[in-house]
Formats: sequence, structure tokens, C-alpha cells
Amino acid sequence: MLNGLRRAVPWAVLGGVLLLAWWWLTAGKKHDDAHDEKPIAAVPVTVAPAVRRPVERRVAVVGTLEGIEEVTLTPKVEGRVQAILHNIDASLAPDTPVLVLDDVDHKFAEAEAQRALESDLAKVGLTVERLPARGKDEDAVVTALPMVVRARNLEENASRRVQRLLSVGTAVSPEELDLARTDLRVAQSNSQQQLIDARSAIASAREKLAKLHSAQQRLRDTTLRVPVPSPERLAEIAQARRVSSVTPDQVRYVLAQRLVAEGQLVRANSSGVLRLVLDSPLKLVVAVPERYHAEVRVGQPVWLEVDAYPGQRFQGDVLRKNPTIDRANRTFQVEVNIPNDDRRLRCGMFAKASIQTHTNAEALLVPEDALVSFAGVNKVFVVRGDKVVDVPVKPGERHETTADGRRVGWLEVVGAIQPGEQVVVSGQTKLADGTPVRIRGNEKTE
Repeated sequence: MLNGLRRAVPWAVLGGVLLLAWWWLTAGKKHDDAHDEKPIAAVPVTVAPAVRRPVERRVAVVGTLEGIEEVTLTPKVEGRVQAILHNIDASLAPDTPVLVLDDVDHKFAEAEAQRALESDLAKVGLTVERLPARGKDEDAVVTALPMVVRARNLEENASRRVQRLLSVGTAVSPEELDLARTDLRVAQSNSQQQLIDARSAIASAREKLAKLHSAQQRLRDTTLRVPVPSPERLAEIAQARRVSSVTPDQVRYVLAQRLVAEGQLVRANSSGVLRLVLDSPLKLVVAVPERYHAEVRVGQPVWLEVDAYPGQRFQGDVLRKNPTIDRANRTFQVEVNIPNDDRRLRCGMFAKASIQTHTNAEALLVPEDALVSFAGVNKVFVVRGDKVVDVPVKPGERHETTADGRRVGWLEVVGAIQPGEQVVVSGQTKLADGTPVRIRGNEKTE
């Protein structure tokens, strides 16, 4: 009996262990089932509506502002700089004196040319005012010169003497008649020679007059002046300013750089001494990728931003478009016109510009904070019911609006989103497709 009891005890222990294991497994499964059936807590998120609104299509470009015309003044004569009449940033009208060279040598050259001209005119009894021009006036003046009149009178006297001798007939000896005829031929030759000499003297006087004018021009060239725009240039300026016409008085150059100092000797046509800029209007020459060649057209509005005026935009328009493509970088040049009437913009400023090509009236936008990007996949969480659905989207251009004095960024998207649907703009790190959410507030507004 004792042995039977000993054999029964291990089986009882084994049975107890098995019963305990069964109870533990059963109780644990019930506990897990109770845990699984507990509802998942909603994730608090912030949302904003997707909107549909018209947006402008723009081509972003960068470049450096330039004057519509930049001129480097170079003296036509040699001399020492006597005075620079204006400082940097002076506004100068056309034909304004800006620099003066020492003119002593040029005054001497003018006086020498004047004396030479007077000497030639005195030989023929003329003055500068009576010096004839080429043509009919010249013949009238030449035939009236004293030297020519005297020779013509001698010729007429010799001719009348021959006529008298011929009228006498046989009473005149052949020798006397031959002598009279010889005198007539000499008088005729002398008359012709006087005409030649007179014309030569007048030609020499004209040469001396030209030399005098050249000397006077060199004397005037010792004073450098602001250039006067040609009618063609004025027409271009008027086109850039979008007005019908512009007169020289409406043009102003800015003294941008002084390249010499007073007392410095400058050579004729060697190097520039002053740089002038016509800065109203300005131009911006930019390189645009060739894929936009069909979209960019003359007259389209352009908006510029420069670092000197943060937050401000300046408007211009496309003035010219190069019809050819640069093979090296696959771009084409566009010249943008900026009126710059107030002259706030300056030549040399770096500008960021956008060319408005057209308007998309049906663009779908979401706040830029709503976009979630991971491993090359872009999506947006859309609240539908009490859960979120991740919707794949293709992002496009970024846009900005101003709300309550601050800038709000929006992003164009293409995807299965309807205007007015709420998209998640914060709390996306805890979300997955089908996650329940609780809207904390609508901090982003249209």
C-alpha cells in the first residue's frame, strides 16, 4: 500500500502542473483578448483645407541689373586733366560738361591756323565770310577777284587793238599786226593763268579754313560732355519706358565711375576717363532654359526682388527675346525692362526674377506643411470620417499668401484630393493609413 501511494504521488504532481499550465494559458489568452479589444487612442492633429484657386505660372531666373545704356567717355585729344566737374552719382543731362583738359597748346594751334588762313585770303582780297563754296558761287567770286579782273581787262585791250589794226587795212605793216596778235595771245594766256591762280588760292584758303576748324574742334574736345542720344536711341528709350516719345531733356545719365584724377596726363583715344550709365530704365539680361521658349513672350510681366529691399517686389516686362538657342548651355537670352523711375534700383545689383507666362485657373493647393516625403514617395494625409487616408500626390510649384501679417506657403499638388477636404499639417509622424485622429484646431487658413 505504501508503494502504491509512492507511485500515485508523482502522477498527482504532474497532473497539478498540467492543470496550472492550462489555467495560465487560458487566463493569459483572455487577458490578451481583453487587451486587444481596447480601442486605439485617436492621434491629435492639426488640419487645413485643400483649396482650388487660380495661380500664375512663372519662370524663375536670376541676373544682374544693367543700364539701358552705359558709356565710357574717352578724350579725342591729348592733355592733362585740369578739372573733373562732377562727383560720383551726379545726375547729368545730355551735353553737360563733365571733364576739362588743359587747352593751352590747342589754343596756340588754333591761333596758328587762323593766321595761315588770313594770309591766304589776303593774297586774293577775300575774307572768311566771302570765301566761296564749291559750285556756281565759286565762279562768280573768282571772276570778280582783282587779279582776274585786271587780266581780263588786259585781254580786252589787246583784243581791241588787234581789231583796230585790222580795220585800218593795208596802212598797217604785217610786223605791227603780228605783234598785236602776239600781245593778245599773251593776254589771253595771262587771263587764264590768273583764273588758275585764283582758284588755287581759294582752294588753299579752304584747306587753311578746314585746318582752322580742326584746330577749333580739338580745342572744344578738351571739354568732355555727356553724349546726346541719337533719334534711334531716344526711340529705344521711349519703347522701354512705354511712352510714345522721349526728348533729350528727359534723359539723365549717372556718373558711375571716375577712372582718372586731376593732373593726370591722358592720351587721345587710349582709355576711358569717366563711365556714365543711363539707369532709367534698367534692363536685366537673363538666360532662360530652352523648354520655356514657347511660353516666354514679349510684353509678359516680370517681378524682381533684390537683397537691398527685402520683402519688396519691382515690376518689369519682357522687352526682347532672342529667337535662337545657345548650343553650349541650351538656353536663350531674354531682356527684361524695368522702368526704375524713382532710381531706387542700381546697376550691378543681383536680382531674382520670375516671368509670368500664364495663369492656371484650376490649381489644387495644400499647405506646404501637409506634404510628407519618404524614400522618394510623396503623400498627404487626408481626414475622412474619424480616420486619415494617405493619398499619393505629385507636388508642383510653391506659392505664398499673406495672412495676419505673415507669409503662408502653399504647394500645388496633383492627386485624389477634393477641394475642401481637410489635410493634416502637423502630427504626421504618428500617422499611418487608417489611423484614427482627433482634430485639435484649424491653425492653417486659406
